[in-house]
Amino acid sequence: MSEIWKLTLKEVKDLLHNGEVSPLTLVHEMFERIESQSHLNNFITITRERAFKSAEESWERIKQGNARALEGIPIGVKDLYCVKNERMTSASNVLRDFIAPYESHVTQKLWNQGAICLGKLNMDEFAMGSSNNTSAFGPSFNPWNYDQKLSPGGSSGGSASAVASGSCFAALGSDTGGSVRQPASFCGIVGFKPSYGRCSRFGMTAYASSFDQAGVFARNVEDTAIMMNNMMGYDPKDSMSCSEKPPTLDINKSIKGKVFAYPKNWMENLDKHIIKNWENCLQYLRDAGAIVKPIELMDFDFYLSTYYLLTTSEAASNLSRYTGVCYGSKKQESNPKYNATFELFGKEVKRRILMGVHSLSSKNECGYKLGLKARSIIKNDFMKIFEEFDAIVYPCSPREAFPVNKVFENPTESYKEDVFTVIPNLIGSPAMSVPSGYGGNGLPIGIHLMSKPFDEQILISTAIEIEKRANFVNYIKKFENDMNENNNSKSENSNLSNKTDSQYKKDVK
Repeated sequence: MSEIWKLTLKEVKDLLHNGEVSPLTLVHEMFERIESQSHLNNFITITRERAFKSAEESWERIKQGNARALEGIPIGVKDLYCVKNERMTSASNVLRDFIAPYESHVTQKLWNQGAICLGKLNMDEFAMGSSNNTSAFGPSFNPWNYDQKLSPGGSSGGSASAVASGSCFAALGSDTGGSVRQPASFCGIVGFKPSYGRCSRFGMTAYASSFDQAGVFARNVEDTAIMMNNMMGYDPKDSMSCSEKPPTLDINKSIKGKVFAYPKNWMENLDKHIIKNWENCLQYLRDAGAIVKPIELMDFDFYLSTYYLLTTSEAASNLSRYTGVCYGSKKQESNPKYNATFELFGKEVKRRILMGVHSLSSKNECGYKLGLKARSIIKNDFMKIFEEFDAIVYPCSPREAFPVNKVFENPTESYKEDVFTVIPNLIGSPAMSVPSGYGGNGLPIGIHLMSKPFDEQILISTAIEIEKRANFVNYIKKFENDMNENNNSKSENSNLSNKTDSQYKKDVK
């Protein structure tokens, strides 16, 4: 196996478009990498046949000089996106055997630009969780310090781990309250959530419809911008889709003179390594010519309580469709009022459904209504902040990655994992996590950036400046020697020209 999987998406894109490597060769190499990293349990479904068929088509386009923006780039897809004629489980026993009859809008846009689907990635069941420990297919693991069996974060843990470990060059995730950004922080990669409405939700399994948004993982900011430029866009099938033409994200725009805020009152009681990384990032912005000022925000609990009140209510409504008629168990019960499908849900999904039903019940109508009022107050407060500031900077998570077997027994403690990430989803803002340092255990930590709705560009510009100055070394680079030793049994540094593409296909089949 060669080391092509260590390259960035941009580097591989240049090789492909220049004809220096074929998509067939690349797909073969990536499937070998996936197999070597199978202990991480990142993939629920491998789409091998589909990938090679797409690679053949891409190779013909490249040879004819008709390469599209993502021609021949292998990526992974979180398993709540419909990919037509492929299994889509949402990591739940309810959908274990469901075959998607249509394509999601976001994945279709990527295939239209030549991207290749390697497979469907592991996640928390129905995107409910912050550890990837609620999946019906077992947890994914963080590639950093694998012996410790660390969580890759959630709910998009499989996507984050796959990108960090080199099993794909980018991956789709979804973000309801931090499900792209927290895993990105834990795995030392970039996680980006655009504004609500920038990417269509059509073909994505719904958790909380007014919060859900497609997102992306990549190894650096430039790769993130490339992916987002090919994902964003209007979709008439999504009633909340933004009809305004999305910007073309540019990595070369300066932040000189831009004004950034940081909630100084949030620095209390945080781990000293988290605080140090935060302070370093604020200095990076000053060094880039930006202005940094402190602000005061409300206590975490206000945002978190509002978020869970609303999302569990929406989840109870959305998941009521799994009645066993179209989805889930069709087992006949003696009691016709009993829904056998409910028993197929995992513990966390059941918990959130019941919480939502309680909030929506006739005796507790004020619960959901009060949540909507609180959300309106939060949005108004932040819109006032964005009149003065271009973006807000604070930690992405209060900690480094934790061992999977030490997931919090008390659910309310696990919900606090979202304490820094729920605000952008409450107000519809874009947000991202950028790897910027390491915690006390030598594990990656990210800095969190958010701006006003529909201003994705300032986040990319800011993230580039932090990336330049942080000198963060990702998993692939940091553990390059160890990985080489683990792969000694395979043909390292092989000459890609030693085999033809047809031989690669034959080997993999």
